[in-house]
Amino acid sequence: RWLSTNPASSVAARATRRCAHITTTGRIKISLDPASFWALARNYLAAADRLLVERTSEVYLPAAYLLCHALELALKAYLLHAGVSVRLLKEKYRHDLKACLAAAEQEGLGRYLTLSADEQEDIKQINEYYARKELEYAFGKEMTFPPIERLRATVDRSLAAIFNPLTEEVFRGMSGPD
Repeated sequence: RWLSTNPASSVAARATRRCAHITTTGRIKISLDPASFWALARNYLAAADRLLVERTSEVYLPAAYLLCHALELALKAYLLHAGVSVRLLKEKYRHDLKACLAAAEQEGLGRYLTLSADEQEDIKQINEYYARKELEYAFGKEMTFPPIERLRATVDRSLAAIFNPLTEEVFRGMSGPD
């Protein structure tokens, strides 16, 4: 819940409103830029948090999916910021969290975020299902997942770490009133 206590949260909320334009007819248009990807990642994390309040087994799989998607979008935001094209993100990295993380680390993410061995193992473990869309279609297969709270903390910390290098210059001019 770093966004509720983080001084950047009001800036992030304004960024979300400016990057995702929702019309009265329910249409949404999201810009294909790093700040928009990060803002959308933040929204997926917030949705997962709302589900996890329930603390029931029914919300585990949807929450795990939302957390993975938040991490994917945050890593892709970092990669876009580093100059990787949207086309390459779609064609090469797709939904592979391990590949996105490795590419982001090659682009210098390690200066801002260091994942523990447990966190790396959690991402590797859940990526086995997420990359193949098995979190969305988990029929008839036994799966083993990392602890949801630890995964949530990893995603939260990742978003926090990516925020400054990704958005500092973009949001500098947004610090005034709406």
